[in-house]
Amino acid sequence: MYEKINSNCDYETIVKLSQELDRLINSYYIDFYIMKGKENKNIIEH
Repeated sequence: MYEKINSNCDYETIVKLSQELDRLINSYYIDFYIMKGKENKNIIEH
């Protein structure tokens, strides 16, 4: 019984962490592509 409760808690924690990680990675890539886009525009303008 105790092991089952423990594994459920661990699973929920893993799901929460993976969702948080996905969110962080997505926001990082969005920022990265925005920066790249700005750099490319600057290169084209000059």
